[in-house]
Amino acid sequence: MTHRFFELAQRFGAPFDSRARADLLSTISAFEAMDRHIDAIADEAARHAAFEQLASHLAGTAPLDGELARHAEILDGLLTPSTRAPFVAELRRFFVHTERLRRTTEPSIYELSILEEARATAAMTTCIVPRLGHPPWRRVFSRLAETANLVDKLHDVRADRRAGEIAIEPGVRLHLRLVGAFVRSAVAMMIESPRPLSLVRWGIPFLAKPPELRS
Repeated sequence: MTHRFFELAQRFGAPFDSRARADLLSTISAFEAMDRHIDAIADEAARHAAFEQLASHLAGTAPLDGELARHAEILDGLLTPSTRAPFVAELRRFFVHTERLRRTTEPSIYELSILEEARATAAMTTCIVPRLGHPPWRRVFSRLAETANLVDKLHDVRADRRAGEIAIEPGVRLHLRLVGAFVRSAVAMMIESPRPLSLVRWGIPFLAKPPELRS
């Protein structure tokens, strides 16, 4: 989706220059790698400790070594003195809601945490790629992050439950709630989009469940 995001920028008439493209790709790659690393830690206390090490390192108050250090170094090189503190604040918000997603058995809390997780990710990314904080992205990008995260959870929720990564049961009630949240977010995104029909055409392929999850 990251690479196809640049296609959407072209459709909006708001392309990214080579520097912004490189920074966005590096940021998303680092996010994914760090998320996989921390998410793979089954023990909650150990997971919290790893996250605190990461957040403290990015805040500039503690060293970091091992695999996390390699990915954090990428973000270190992209953050500036003015963006470091807000980035770390959003990173902490992201982790709070990720952990709530794991523990909650309430559909309302699960939905809210999906949205907050997405908003924090959008805010962190905007810290590193300021272009996302200007029209037409200022409102659309956060909505896009929400909608994409809802689609991702709709695709993954059963597999996540089977893997023991979440506590909530992925029944009809939860799916209806997530579908409702997706519709609301998608409609709001279209209203705020400069070219809603282009956005719809661009986004439709993402609604199909990836082949590896269909079984």
